Amino acid sequence: MKNGRRQRTVLAVCAVLALASGAAIVQLSGQDSGQSQFLSRGLTMWLMKLLPIEDTVESLEQLNFILRKLAHLGLYFLLGLGLTGLALRQKKVPAALAVIVLCGLFALSDEFHQRFSFGRTPSGWDVLLDACGAAAGYVVFKLLRQSRRKEA
Repeated sequence: MKNGRRQRTVLAVCAVLALASGAAIVQLSGQDSGQSQFLSRGLTMWLMKLLPIEDTVESLEQLNFILRKLAHLGLYFLLGLGLTGLALRQKKVPAALAVIVLCGLFALSDEFHQRFSFGRTPSGWDVLLDACGAAAGYVVFKLLRQSRRKEA
């Protein structure tokens, strides 16, 4: 694949990744507590059947908590990964700064949005976790890009 074509493909994939993860974040934060718990507990119970974990209420609550926090990390990792591919195309603002600021503002707005969803409460810790996920996405994109350049 020619270099220009590859760059356009990477750009398109990054745009889709950023838009899809952003849409998923907005959709999930708009759920009320019942909908959110139904989804996360369902996934948690499915995982408990797969993993050698004792089937207790305490185990369910702990794994559910971990799963919910991993969802924050994972979705913002994908958002950070996609935004990094887009941010590297411009030269006015350092890409790391653009990605962290944009994802941080999105995380703040996401937590603010939760205030209006019945039974949900915003958390500053979740904003920090989201920023860490976005930063990890940035780092992974840069590492992949660097290893790709060494191969060429």
